[in-house]
Amino acid sequence: ATFIATSPDLKAWTRHYHTMGQSPICAAYDGVNYIFTVGTKAYRTTDFTSFVFYLTLPASFQFLRKVNGILFGLLYGSECYTSTNGTTWTLRALPSTQSWRDVAWTGTKYVAVSSSTICATSSDLLTWVAGGSIGAGGAGSIAYGAGTLVVAYSTNFSYSTDHGATWTTSTFPTMSAASSYDNVVWTGTKFMASSNGGAIAYATSVSGGTWSEVTNTAVGGQVGDST
Repeated sequence: ATFIATSPDLKAWTRHYHTMGQSPICAAYDGVNYIFTVGTKAYRTTDFTSFVFYLTLPASFQFLRKVNGILFGLLYGSECYTSTNGTTWTLRALPSTQSWRDVAWTGTKYVAVSSSTICATSSDLLTWVAGGSIGAGGAGSIAYGAGTLVVAYSTNFSYSTDHGATWTTSTFPTMSAASSYDNVVWTGTKFMASSNGGAIAYATSVSGGTWSEVTNTAVGGQVGDST
């Protein structure tokens, strides 16, 4: 509500108390500025000391993502907003009303996922159609790498090798430390998901199909954090 924390190594953190008046909801980096949204207002900073009003947004975004050079403003509903510059936004019609959470680019298609089993795909941002049903029960986030889309949601993972047309539930033989996962990224060599609930842990997978869990002891004294 009152500060933003930054870290050069994910171990030592520094608090920066901001002057935006309310709790920031989303954050994005455009290569120069860190941009934070507060309701329908966006602020930017380069040093976390001075927060300057940047622009007025068309809606109060729940999630702000930058994918393939496109900014996505995601929210609950049957639409989202896209922008190439953060100033001019275009309303996009999505195939159903959902709580849209994240977007990935596969090289040929954008794939948007929600907190339900619904996903949406588009090759041109103009026309969006429903993709396959996500077997994990929903998606907290999505990542793409090695020709595979992966979503993480609670105690399940799903993957797709056909741009979201069909999904397969992944194999996760043990979950001893964490009780839930909801964030996933592609590191360049493997997928990594972070815990959300239970002890600090992370899970890794090379293919997206089979996962293993590792307790994270690098950050002590924290429980249930999600990165």
